[in-house]
Amino acid sequence: MHLVRATFGARILIEVRADVVNLSSAAFSQGGLIVVDRAQVHLEQIRLGGPLRLSGMVDSNHRPQILALRNADAGKMSFAHVDLSRCSFQGAHGLGTVEIESTVSFASAPWWAGGRRFIADEYAWRSGAGRAHRVGWKLAAVHVGPVLPEPTKGSPPVLLQPLEADQVASIYRDLRRSLEAKSDMPGAADFYYGEMEMRRWSVGRPTLERLLVWCYWLTSGYGLRAGRSLVAWLFLVSIGAWSLFRFGIVPTASAQEAILSAIRAAIPGFPTQPSLTAEGRWIETGLRVLVRYSSRSSFWGLDQW
Repeated sequence: MHLVRATFGARILIEVRADVVNLSSAAFSQGGLIVVDRAQVHLEQIRLGGPLRLSGMVDSNHRPQILALRNADAGKMSFAHVDLSRCSFQGAHGLGTVEIESTVSFASAPWWAGGRRFIADEYAWRSGAGRAHRVGWKLAAVHVGPVLPEPTKGSPPVLLQPLEADQVASIYRDLRRSLEAKSDMPGAADFYYGEMEMRRWSVGRPTLERLLVWCYWLTSGYGLRAGRSLVAWLFLVSIGAWSLFRFGIVPTASAQEAILSAIRAAIPGFPTQPSLTAEGRWIETGLRVLVRYSSRSSFWGLDQW
């Protein structure tokens, strides 16, 4: 079904079962409801005057695939029972208010990247950022480049335009905010991780900011990887205990007392150990600051600073 540049002056209800539904550049003056079965749906540059909901059929085994929202007026849209794994959000307006229900599926990252959900625009960046960024990342029937390759048998692949990391980070940020507005924090976590990943690899950001993001990723996985936070805490305590034993406790104190002092310094609320030297008090203060800094960044997130 092809309704390119169609104009709908009233609220509409469309139920369709087809292979392709092309609504590129269509105008929906008062929104409506579109229910699609198994089709590949094109929504590039659509314009909305009211809420528009696009849903797959609940009892169907084949979810419709949304292939493009580029430059679309997406702020009043909602999606349910659809596949957004190959959808490009480049240039879409109002992504911060789009509604994405839990029944919507995205592509999954490799296991070593946490298996998080990612968007096709990140895949477009990885395809142009170098081979190291593409290892293990797969998205079927997608071509990244200015034009499609020579015609091949079967359906042509989806064409994605190469993007910069900052562009992808902005898309992730808007999608994250749309889920946070619905208090869907678990659903927003993957988009937050993707946003921070793009900030980590963005060459256009200040060096100090990128260094902070790298440390945030390494020590806690942007506050979303509890295992890394525990390892970072044990590392800080170990370094603190060694430093206290060598320089910070009175000569009569033992290694066990140095370890205990480091643990007490790493846990808020414990008083200062009286057996510490002047150097030891500086070490203890530094350890308290580092632990408090790490825990605060893990809780609030680097984007809140």
